[in-house]
Amino acid sequence: MVTEQKKFMLIQFNSGGNNNKFYSVELLENQDTVEVVYGRVGSNGTKHQYGGGMKKLESLLRAKRNKGYKDAMIENGDGSVSAEAQKVNVIEKALDEVSYKDESAKELVRTVSEKNVHKITEASGITFDSSDGLFKTPLGVIQRRGVEKAIELLAEIEEKLPEFLELREKEPDATLIEQQKGQKRNANGGVVTSKVLPSKKLEEVFCVLRTLNEEYFVIIPNRVSNARDLGNLLFSQKAIDEQRVTCDALLETLNLIEDLSKRREESSDVKVDSKPLFSVEIETVGDEPTLNLIRG
Repeated sequence: MVTEQKKFMLIQFNSGGNNNKFYSVELLENQDTVEVVYGRVGSNGTKHQYGGGMKKLESLLRAKRNKGYKDAMIENGDGSVSAEAQKVNVIEKALDEVSYKDESAKELVRTVSEKNVHKITEASGITFDSSDGLFKTPLGVIQRRGVEKAIELLAEIEEKLPEFLELREKEPDATLIEQQKGQKRNANGGVVTSKVLPSKKLEEVFCVLRTLNEEYFVIIPNRVSNARDLGNLLFSQKAIDEQRVTCDALLETLNLIEDLSKRREESSDVKVDSKPLFSVEIETVGDEPTLNLIRG
């Protein structure tokens, strides 16, 4: 069966092997050259080219999937954003459609917007692309079904986390993930010659959380420098909350893209100006009675 799609993005996240890798493969326009880019999530990766056309592309994909790579849930399947988003900066479009009664109000809204963007990116693993106004993971914009699944995984992790933390507190020295080879030392610098095995219950709960973590980071790529370090994974409420911020921002990006797409279709069908995304009017308030009313 011939594969119609000509560009794919795969990802592998495995805490035991400290794997957090992407693998992009694309059939170029000459229909013979296959370009591959691979590396750790968050890096530019290494580029390589093969001959062999679609047959070679399918062979490379099959080999990687057999090694545990999963198809990334990226918009358009290629790490790029929707064509609708590329036509306009969605944040700028939204801000321009707000009705301002004075310049002070306009400047205030823009400042609040910029601070909100900074707050979101600072507390999450995503970035804000100022060229199109979209929040993105290191591999691009995630599909809606992916973000929704990720939110479900966060809820499952959050539900299981208290049990893990309680067990972990009782067994702080238990080895949960084997570290890289080499001599291990304790807090005093002495070489640790043996590892402490976790109880059956702790190991069981940890394995559940570990699996949920790996599923999550396949869907929502993050720059995880060491996947063996629980501090880099979702084993704390703080980490879970930060990823919720990530998912909320990604959903907002998808909502903006879809709204723009619908409006373009409506405008094309009826050949009239489409309704704005935001039917909002803002003005600066200076009188004390009104301010007191706002303050409650």
